[in-house]
Amino acid sequence: MTRTSRKALRRAIPLAAAGLIAMPALLHAAEDVRCMGAGSVCTANVDVDADDGRERVTVRLPGTSLRLRATTPVPRAFAGMYRISGARYALGGSAYRFTLQPRPSAIDGYASMTFTNPSRPQSGPRSVVRCLGKDDVCTAHVSLRGGASNKRIRVMLPGTNLKLAAGARAVTPASSLGAYSIGRGAYSLGGSVYSFNLNAVGSLGKGAWLALTFRDPN
Repeated sequence: MTRTSRKALRRAIPLAAAGLIAMPALLHAAEDVRCMGAGSVCTANVDVDADDGRERVTVRLPGTSLRLRATTPVPRAFAGMYRISGARYALGGSAYRFTLQPRPSAIDGYASMTFTNPSRPQSGPRSVVRCLGKDDVCTAHVSLRGGASNKRIRVMLPGTNLKLAAGARAVTPASSLGAYSIGRGAYSLGGSVYSFNLNAVGSLGKGAWLALTFRDPN
């Protein structure tokens, strides 16, 4: 069910009916989110809107052995604006289900959830990476395996208004957090390409990924 459909459903509830009390927190809508990526890494950008109330979310995974490694609020200011509970894997591991409870907030944002499967083949950093998603939010997965020395990475964006959200960097595993750096970021080709320099230690192995989430600030 889309955000528009959920809002329309709530507006249709006859609040003026005698004895009827609206309780949005008890209204369980259902949302399906596709985890964008492949069998080695994917990210699901779950739309969080305080107006939606509590809902049950199913993340559709592109494999049965992917496991959640990091959940990042997008933008950083969105931290603490939602709660996730009752999480479990389903359908043989091809789905991840949980209850999402937004908290009152003046802004909307995303819970960016990155899943990886270190047992799958993984190459080193590629020079060109596609940002997977839509023209309002997408995530680029940059391999850190084998490290990099001032390697220029170009991220191909699906729109021209997407910007790297503040703090929207997920590093897996968490032990890799201090083992890389990026710099000299710049947009080109009308905003459809984001380029940066990547440095990472050479000891990083399979399962080491950097997930960069871009969103339309408007």
